[in-house]
Amino acid sequence: MDPIKWNISHFVENENDCLNYIRENYQLLPYLNVNEFEQIPYNSLVRFRGMDMYDPEYYLQKCEIINRSSNTTYSQTGKYRDTINCKDDEELDLENKNNISSERHTFVVISTPAVNDWITEIEKTRHKIKHDERSSCSSGIKRPLENEEEMEMEAIPNKKTSPTTYTKITKPSLSKEHYLNFPIPGENGKACQVKVYENDSNIKLNEVYDFVGYLSTDVIALQDNENDFGMEMEIQTHNPPTSLIPRLHCVFWKKIEYQNPLVENISLNTEKIQFLRQELHLILTEVMMGDELAANYLLYHLLSRVYLRRDLMPLGTFTLNISNIPVQAVEDYGNKLYELLQILLPKSHYLPMTLENMNDLRFTPKKDYECNRLTTGLLQLSDGTHLVLDETKLSSGKLNESGVKAVSAINNIIKSQKVGYDFNYYTMEFDCDIPILVLSEGKSLLPSDGQVVLKPSEIHVNTFNEIYEAVKKLLNPDLLNDIRTYLTISKYGQYEILDGMLLTISKYGQYEILDGMLKIVQNDFVNFRQIDKINADDLHQLLVLSRLICLSEGKSSLDEECWRSACDLEKQRKLRL
Repeated sequence: MDPIKWNISHFVENENDCLNYIRENYQLLPYLNVNEFEQIPYNSLVRFRGMDMYDPEYYLQKCEIINRSSNTTYSQTGKYRDTINCKDDEELDLENKNNISSERHTFVVISTPAVNDWITEIEKTRHKIKHDERSSCSSGIKRPLENEEEMEMEAIPNKKTSPTTYTKITKPSLSKEHYLNFPIPGENGKACQVKVYENDSNIKLNEVYDFVGYLSTDVIALQDNENDFGMEMEIQTHNPPTSLIPRLHCVFWKKIEYQNPLVENISLNTEKIQFLRQELHLILTEVMMGDELAANYLLYHLLSRVYLRRDLMPLGTFTLNISNIPVQAVEDYGNKLYELLQILLPKSHYLPMTLENMNDLRFTPKKDYECNRLTTGLLQLSDGTHLVLDETKLSSGKLNESGVKAVSAINNIIKSQKVGYDFNYYTMEFDCDIPILVLSEGKSLLPSDGQVVLKPSEIHVNTFNEIYEAVKKLLNPDLLNDIRTYLTISKYGQYEILDGMLLTISKYGQYEILDGMLKIVQNDFVNFRQIDKINADDLHQLLVLSRLICLSEGKSSLDEECWRSACDLEKQRKLRL
């Protein structure tokens, strides 16, 4: 069974059988993210991964076609295609009572932002179409004559080929960047208009999905419509050139929880987890200039994520501020640290917090009413994307209105893991899961869940460049891939809960802790309040840190050892403040 050879008619006639096969084997289909559109056979099944939605679009699911020569009619499906093709002596019978109209939704899907190069290289190795495969399918490629450099075209009204009416655009004025609308300026990627026919209610904004569907690059004729005067920008935006943004008629989609191809069907035993944890801690200690405490907190930060939302409170986040960065002694430390994190994490982005960046970059999405779409912003990132903010790059000067809004938007992510979308007349907040690491000289101007004052050793400061190069050599390909696997498996590991063992903590609701630990935590909390005057916020932070320690060691539930480690780490951290 070769799904690449299924045409649309075959799929519609055998939809259940085809879908059952695709659910188990969709990864075998051509992967659009790492291949050029021209390499894929026209109207063939493909897979595209990525993360605004237009208004519903109505189409002819089934239509009758009249053959004038024989004076007969026959049915053709309009599902999974843009146009209905008729022969020269045929035409659509638009008035036929047997025609069936239906609804589909168009999603604009872009390549996942901030995906690191090592992920892309693995995907290319696994899914790039080889030369011999390209040659064998080239005869089946049918491409319309369209060039993104020459997007000006005349509309050709043709009711034979299109059941939908569009408006004629005589002169385009939109750039490639406008059409693609990527959150991170200058980032390479691809985009598709994905048309979903059913069960689309679970598709959420900014989540990552694999979409399987029929690839279409039909040039749809644009027809004059006097009622659309003044809507040229919207019509152009919603009908991009297919050479740049093709259409994919979706037959199947699947949510992607994490974007690390190394962890498929792989598990790590306890011994391997302990070994990799030690190796990673050693590496992080070196880049933290000999500071083991900072290395511990950085490791736990890398494992943090929103694992639950309760009473609007995101649980599991751990925004880390590493301060006292020796910017005078170690040149461009933040960028070097990020280079290491970039080869460990699947998705990340480094933002030097220069005055220019804060004042000029768009951080949050904003509704463009002229184009009737959301213009994206830097913080429109998929869940699990690590954001490294280098505050050491912030020079003296004044933040303008945009800069103040940018700081406020980052604050909102740190406090509630939400991004506000600007609709001009109101702001709507959407959940996110963006772990944030802040590097600063003094205490950051941004809030955090934990500030660690770095204590670099003199030897590490004086020889940091040499140590950094040695660390990179230590990370041979096998160890590097093992650490990447360890980080993902630990981050998304199961943290088992036993029913009935609950600890209620003020406004934070219920925290569930395994049998035997409830009394220990309660007693320690009482003692801490008498000695250190800690509050519910501090206890909440201890529980988050304890969970991360457990996950880093491959444990699925809180035990006394991890709890004591968390308490000790917090005691050491606070002594430095």
